[in-house]
Amino acid sequence: VQRYPICSSSWHQRGKNCYYFSRDTHPWEKCNHYCTGLESSFLKLNMEEEMNFVIKLSKMQYGLFQAKFWISLYYNKEQLKWVWLDGTDVTLQKLQIQGLENANNKCALIKVGQVIVEDCQNNGYCICKKIIYSD
Repeated sequence: VQRYPICSSSWHQRGKNCYYFSRDTHPWEKCNHYCTGLESSFLKLNMEEEMNFVIKLSKMQYGLFQAKFWISLYYNKEQLKWVWLDGTDVTLQKLQIQGLENANNKCALIKVGQVIVEDCQNNGYCICKKIIYSD
């Protein structure tokens, strides 16, 4: 059995990663700065299992309140496509995004177990990810 260091309190652990849901809401752009301040990165979903874990956690955290959680996915107007903040393409097959029409100034968030699109200036909670152990 692999043993990893343990995440700080208020962080949620999955394998070698820790996830944090902000207690305050922010516009999408501020989430990157917020996560950097916590020595972590704004959430980029790499695998379907990770997406399912984060969606489940978001429902557990604030499920009754229909809270919105920003992820680092946005519509790049120059490239005319959805990309992660680090510039990489979306590779998750199962990432179904609701509301893709008229995507300018739009960013992706998780709300009640779905990935939806909203104006990047709207407020949402930030999800940060920290790798605590690398192979």
